[in-house]
Amino acid sequence: MLLVFSALAIVSGMQVAADISSPMRLLMVALLALFTVGGWKSFQMLRRPPLMCAATERGVLTYLRGSDYRQPGFLVPWERIRNLDLVTRVEQSGSQRVRRQGIALTVATDAGFSLPENISLWPEPAPGPNLAVLVLDATTPTPGGDALLARLRDLFRTYGHG
Repeated sequence: MLLVFSALAIVSGMQVAADISSPMRLLMVALLALFTVGGWKSFQMLRRPPLMCAATERGVLTYLRGSDYRQPGFLVPWERIRNLDLVTRVEQSGSQRVRRQGIALTVATDAGFSLPENISLWPEPAPGPNLAVLVLDATTPTPGGDALLARLRDLFRTYGHG
């Protein structure tokens, strides 16, 4: 609240601002600008959160890049997907155990197609030669793990070879 009052004082040219040194004014203006940008970005994230993944007639897009979801996505064509499974992992987060669900896509790889690093929620061992596993986050309230898997399997049957 003091920062807001000080920023308003600087902007309006009130007597309070006259008592603040020039470097302090600059710092307060910079902080006000940072808070404004941060508030705007937070509002945008609430209004339109980033996509984790998307399924289209071409395949499954994942937007995971390391520990963040962002554009551009990576497309796994339906023709490359061999199997879809629901997988669960229990992780330690501080003093709590957290249950995470994922959709494991078994993907055919070869010289012309491979999965990039850091797009899987967690690493899974490859079930065979020329196969890789990509885990998509399914820890969402709607549709939850089983419902999300059912929707993906419907699309897989429609557009893939499943």
